Amino acid sequence: GLALHATDFHLYQRLYALQQHGILDAAPVEVPRWIAGDAAQAGEHLDRARVLAAEGRTLAAEEAAVRALELAPGLEAAGALVEDLRSQLASSLRAQLLEPPRRPRLKVAPRDIALMRLSASEKYLLGRCDGVRNVRQLVQLAPLSELEVLKAVQKFVEARIVELG
Repeated sequence: GLALHATDFHLYQRLYALQQHGILDAAPVEVPRWIAGDAAQAGEHLDRARVLAAEGRTLAAEEAAVRALELAPGLEAAGALVEDLRSQLASSLRAQLLEPPRRPRLKVAPRDIALMRLSASEKYLLGRCDGVRNVRQLVQLAPLSELEVLKAVQKFVEARIVELG
């Protein structure tokens, strides 16, 4: 590809054409041992997610199921469980945070936010928790999914960084 000064797309397109004409074929791939270990770990995370879901700990169950899906992306059971848990979590958080218009307000000084170990998106959301905007408005203005915003607001409330009015 470098010798031909071809872009990745053109290189892949040419390889695909050669393979379709029977000129080129892919070599069989052995599954490395670490991938097999990841599949076993994914199964453990999936089992843990099911137990947590049965206990009613939906947020922790969703995190475990997502971890299982990260370790084994082809694991259909994990994908289905993640979708199910996310829909349960979304409806629960909507009922808590959106149905009555709740207005998050910081309980810490804005300068302390910079010192906290938070992601950039969480700091962005905290910067908009001014007691004027409600959670629905935060969902609308944030460049995140509704579920991510709701999970973050719930995390802030539990950590006593924000109070809901």
